[in-house]
Amino acid sequence: MERMTRSAARVALPAFNADALLELIKLLVMIDSRWVPQSPGCSLYIRPTLIGTRPSLGVAPSDEAMLYVILSPTGPYFRTGSKAVRLLAVGEHVRSWPGGTAGYKLGINYPACFSPQREAAKMGYQQVLWLLGDGDRDFVDMKVTEAGSMNFFVVVKREDGNDLDVFTPPLDGTILPGVTRESCITLLRSHSLEPSLDSLSPYIAVHVHETSFTVGDMHKWSSENRLLEAFGVGTAAVVSAVGAIGLEGHPDIEIPEYTGGLGPVGRALYTRITDIQEGKIEFRDWSYVCA
Repeated sequence: MERMTRSAARVALPAFNADALLELIKLLVMIDSRWVPQSPGCSLYIRPTLIGTRPSLGVAPSDEAMLYVILSPTGPYFRTGSKAVRLLAVGEHVRSWPGGTAGYKLGINYPACFSPQREAAKMGYQQVLWLLGDGDRDFVDMKVTEAGSMNFFVVVKREDGNDLDVFTPPLDGTILPGVTRESCITLLRSHSLEPSLDSLSPYIAVHVHETSFTVGDMHKWSSENRLLEAFGVGTAAVVSAVGAIGLEGHPDIEIPEYTGGLGPVGRALYTRITDIQEGKIEFRDWSYVCA
């Protein structure tokens, strides 16, 4: 709810009672509980929405708004299912920019992405890896931001041992502070302090870095056989494996293949998060029981 109220303030929409909304969502889920899918990889998607409804035309903030919630049963986010998706790195089109709205959950952030994603699909890629930087430079020098509408992570093996580095772009105003992003970072950092992610060896330390990196960095890690995993995370996809990253004028960056798509780190995160969502593991601070 904090992210929704923050986003509403960014576009000058009226404030609302977040606690009351949460209680109403609980009641709505209970009423529509028969629509909760039971199949693996499926879920009931909940989307609170706030739109301005000022009864006049003009370039000015709306002092009235409608708040409503959409529920929808959903299946796997990508048609490829658990198979790793291929991303096309794009730098000539801008998804986000410093001082813009990409750090907020707003509908206006999505339409500009549709045309590049359509072109990527024609080239055999399922999604776009958005880059940011000086358009006059080589794309490999541009910063990685997000994968489609998902936060993006890469897993890199350290040169001096079995420790792993996990990189994700920082919250610099161009990156959405996603709930799943925060959940993954929290779980990985907790594992480093007290090993708890089942499919990761307790003897391997995982170091999380919220820092900028470029396609060139990924090329380097790949050429050194240290780029072990790449994945996108988000509300609907949870954790989605990336199998390759394409960049026009350069060879694709191929990510190691794993049975079921996700590598050890991505699989550990997906399993733990879905176990929490399905109530198999109790996480009071993360969950709201509808009863």
